Amino acid sequence: MGAGEAARSAEVPAAEVELSELVGLLAGAPLPLEIGHFDVDERGKLLTRMTDHPIRFTFDYAGFHFEGRLQRGDAGRIDLSAALGVLPYTAEQPWGRAFLARLLERSAELPSGRLELAEDGVIRMAASKPSPEPCTAVSVMAVVTALLLEFRPYAEVLRYSVGALR
Repeated sequence: MGAGEAARSAEVPAAEVELSELVGLLAGAPLPLEIGHFDVDERGKLLTRMTDHPIRFTFDYAGFHFEGRLQRGDAGRIDLSAALGVLPYTAEQPWGRAFLARLLERSAELPSGRLELAEDGVIRMAASKPSPEPCTAVSVMAVVTALLLEFRPYAEVLRYSVGALR
């Protein structure tokens, strides 16, 4: 530590130095503050984000666990996926398999995604929309909400007809 740094540390408590650095970082950021503009290092320090890596997030809604991915930039997208149910065994619900086949077929008409049947019999929602500009927390939440509302009727039908996840 140099003489100037020692003098500065003696004059200003560490918490205030970090706060002034934070205020400086925020003051230099373009408005509105967009998601992905900042990052946190391994020590918990706020930094200007220097990478284009996607931002991953998870949340629970209406009893389902969702995984999300936000990719920023010119070809930016918000992707959501969730397991919504399980293909019933024929012995459990003979009508369930035919009903589910029709539901999966109809989901192809959705503008932002579809329902998919995985090899393990899990029915998954896969949805995507372009990321908003500016990409603020409010605008991202608006896109996520629009995707959830688009799939909500399908999720409710699955929950009450073919059953929940095993």
